[in-house]
Amino acid sequence: TDEAVVRSTDHDRDRDRAKAPAACVRATSNNMNDRQRVLLCSSARDLSPAACFSEAPFTMSTDLKVALCAGARSSAPGACAAMAKQVNTAAGAVPDDLVVDLCYGSTDTSPAECFVAAPHHLEPSLRVALCVDSTDVRPAVCASLAFEMPKDLLKAQPKPGADAELEVVVETDGTTLPAEGGGGGGGGG
Repeated sequence: TDEAVVRSTDHDRDRDRAKAPAACVRATSNNMNDRQRVLLCSSARDLSPAACFSEAPFTMSTDLKVALCAGARSSAPGACAAMAKQVNTAAGAVPDDLVVDLCYGSTDTSPAECFVAAPHHLEPSLRVALCVDSTDVRPAVCASLAFEMPKDLLKAQPKPGADAELEVVVETDGTTLPAEGGGGGGGGG
């Protein structure tokens, strides 16, 4: 019957999940100790933590790669970390612990893409705070626009009793201008 097939399929899936940590351990690097293998693979549902570990930057310590990839559902955190480590800041390379903070649990490379696009004058920890859990580069673009905006516009306050909202329109040529008259109009482009 259909019910028996569903039960059998569920049983097979549960059995495969039970085997996943052992398969993950077998797929790990030879330069890992037993403790690191167990930490990496104990919650594995498939080989994703091992794949993540393989994608992570080779310059990152094994313990930090384990911290990055434990529980990973894909290789994405490792790929994210590899992309973020290619960025150099004014202080040099991005510290590995910040890369782990940025990319842990990511489902793609979006946090690293955001980090790369974030204003370069921001210290790495602020760029991580801006981009962690991002799904695209919009936080970086927003921050860039805010830092480029004229200071008097950022300080602008409506006059007492005024109910008009202050809007900013970003033109296609990259300049920022106050909106003409409010109400969502102005500045075409």
